[in-house]
Amino acid sequence: MIIMDSCWTLFVNAIKTEATKESYTKSMIKFKEFCKVKTYCQFQKMKTEKLKSLLVSYIIQLNDRNLAHSSVSLYLSAIELFLDMNEINYPKRVIRKLLPSIGKKQGGGRLNSLK
Repeated sequence: MIIMDSCWTLFVNAIKTEATKESYTKSMIKFKEFCKVKTYCQFQKMKTEKLKSLLVSYIIQLNDRNLAHSSVSLYLSAIELFLDMNEINYPKRVIRKLLPSIGKKQGGGRLNSLK
């Protein structure tokens, strides 16, 4: 269930397309559940170090699921838009460095090798 609050309203109104709104909404719901917060405005009250710790843990957890770069980036883009729209400080560069490599074979499959 989405609790409507001013932080959520700012975020949703910044999204231009319905498809993006749907995927970003799902991504934010998952992040909120991961962080165990009741309302989205609770992120505003968090200290930067606490938020950084949650973001790092969340991205690592996504990476551990062997998701592709594009999938993890989608989750992170939703979170970044939410944080940016609500003027919440976070170490964007540090968090982005945790994304899996582009083109990295995910899912435990073997890459083709030269013989």
